[in-house]
Amino acid sequence: MVCHSAKRDQKKIHYEEFIKEYPNSANVISAYFSIGNIYNDNLKKYPDAIKEYKLITEKFPDKKEAKNSLFLIAFIYDNYLQDKENAKTAYKNFLAKYPTDTDPNDNLSGSAKVMLESLESGKSIEDMIMKNIENQPDDQKQAGDKKDEKKESMKKEEKKDPDKEPMKQMKMNAPDPNTDQGAPPKTEKK
Repeated sequence: MVCHSAKRDQKKIHYEEFIKEYPNSANVISAYFSIGNIYNDNLKKYPDAIKEYKLITEKFPDKKEAKNSLFLIAFIYDNYLQDKENAKTAYKNFLAKYPTDTDPNDNLSGSAKVMLESLESGKSIEDMIMKNIENQPDDQKQAGDKKDEKKESMKKEEKKDPDKEPMKQMKMNAPDPNTDQGAPPKTEKK
């Protein structure tokens, strides 16, 4: 029986091989992102994850994966490495490039602002949320109560599935190195 760590290492190796074999493929960015996610989520090798995400921001600066990578760098410094100074710098870098969100389904800029404010003020995010709720008019508080109920319901669902991680919302569909699906024609090979 192969352990989970060995399987993850195998997947990482397959993605690396895919990148070498098909450097011009449209799917190569997903392979890089998947490697970063394996380091981050599975192997818990956070410096390696940061290195991979930085590579994405350099090679593909105008892609959505670059935006996600820049945010993840800050998030890793903040939440996993507990390196608050580098987290502040990374959130500032993110917000300099992405001051607002253009996609209504994407709230990374809003999240980065709150997380940076929390780091700079020394207040917890929960305290900041409570203060915002207290300062809202009554009709907005009621809407907030409904959101709180929904969040509680979601938390209960997450407890049922302990493998669910918040970071998984940001995963990109990477090419499967074990199938031909998504693989570019051999003519792209360099």
